Amino acid sequence: MLNDIHRNKLEKIKVLDHVGALFLWDIIAIQDEKIHLEKKVSDLDTMAAIGEIAYRLTHELRNPIMIIGGLVRRMMTRMDLPHKIRIRLKHMAAHVQHMEEVISDICDVVRPLQPHYTLTRMDEFLENWCNAARAEARLVGVVLNAKIDSDLPAIYIDPSLIRQALWHIVENSMDAMAETGGTINIKALLCWDTILIEISDSGSGFRDISVTTAMQPFISTKQGRMGLGLSLCRQIILDHGGDIEIINKKDDGATIIIEIPITFQNPPK
Repeated sequence: MLNDIHRNKLEKIKVLDHVGALFLWDIIAIQDEKIHLEKKVSDLDTMAAIGEIAYRLTHELRNPIMIIGGLVRRMMTRMDLPHKIRIRLKHMAAHVQHMEEVISDICDVVRPLQPHYTLTRMDEFLENWCNAARAEARLVGVVLNAKIDSDLPAIYIDPSLIRQALWHIVENSMDAMAETGGTINIKALLCWDTILIEISDSGSGFRDISVTTAMQPFISTKQGRMGLGLSLCRQIILDHGGDIEIINKKDDGATIIIEIPITFQNPPK
C-alpha cells in the first residue's frame, strides 16, 4: 500500500512511512493523556480547596450548635415548663440534633484521617464489636448473627476507625430493615494473607443506585442523610491497605466484603 502511494503521489506531497505514522499517533495519544491528567489534577486541587473550606466551616459551626442543643435539652428538663413550649423545644431539639449529625459526618469525611495503629487481636476485637452491634440491632427488631474464626491473628489496625467503618455498614443495614425487620450475618475468616469480613443483610439492597455510586460521597437513598458513611468507610479501609466491595442482590439484600491485610509491623506514620 505504502509503495503504491509513494509511486503515484505528486512530488510536492509528503507521505509518512509506517514508522513515522506510528510515532505520530503515539505523540497524539501522549498529548491526549497529558490533557486528561492536567484536568484531573485541576479537579483534585478544586476538591482539596472545597474540602479545606468545608473543614473550616464545620469546625466554626460545630461548637455553637452543640451549645445551642445542650441549652435546649436542659430547658426541656424544667418541671414548670408549659406544654406548648415543651413541644416547640422538642421540635427545635430534633432539628439541632440533625444539624449536629450532619456537621459531624462532614467533619469525619473532610478532615484528614490520622490512624493510630495498635496491635489488636482481631478475633477478640470483632467478637466484642459484634456483641455491641447485636444489642443495637435488637432495639430495631433486627437479628444479628456473627461467625468469627477463633484463630484470627493480632495485626496492626486503628481499632477506633475500623469500629467506625463497620458501624457505618451495619447502621445502613439496620436502617433498611427498621420497618420490616430482618437479619444481618457477619462472617470473619482468615484468607491467605488477609482477614476477610463479610457483612450481608436481608434488606432491599441498593435499588436506585449502582454499587459504584453508593461509595461516592453525598450519595444516599435515605431522606435527610448526607450519604457520607460508605465513603468514609471506604477511605478507612483503603488507609489500612485493604479493599472493600459491594455485592448488590437487589430484592435479596446486599453483601459488603472487606479485606484487611495482615500486618505484623506498625505502619510508618
